[in-house]
Amino acid sequence: MPVTRDFVIAGDAIFTIETPDGKHYTFRVSKVAANDRWSDSWFVKMLTGPDNTSDYTYVGKLDYYTGQVLMTTRSKLSNDSYPMKLLNRVLARVWNDDHSAYEAHGYKTHHEGRCGRCGRLLTVPSSVQSGIGPECSRIMARA
Repeated sequence: MPVTRDFVIAGDAIFTIETPDGKHYTFRVSKVAANDRWSDSWFVKMLTGPDNTSDYTYVGKLDYYTGQVLMTTRSKLSNDSYPMKLLNRVLARVWNDDHSAYEAHGYKTHHEGRCGRCGRLLTVPSSVQSGIGPECSRIMARA
């Protein structure tokens, strides 16, 4: 099951984009809750080293409405880099729920088997498909 918009913005989502030639790019999207100065924000990092828990490099800020990753002064990748182009093209389709557009060309998205909101291991079959655990799904429905 491909990743969804709800999964990506859940709060602590990790997903991988697999290319037709077998390469893969893993991204983490973390939510920072609103405060008196800022509204909710989502920040994107890309896995750039061997430790899949800590070797993430900051990429940019996710636009909640479009799914596009916007560069900031702290961004470590350029808009012209292949991973950024790939990420933004795939997320545009995810936001429009049009996975066939990239799947038809051999690209795939995978969530990492953990809840996109809290990070717990998913075991309930419907949760494994959606990427959101049952408790987190109820919490998100109330929000």
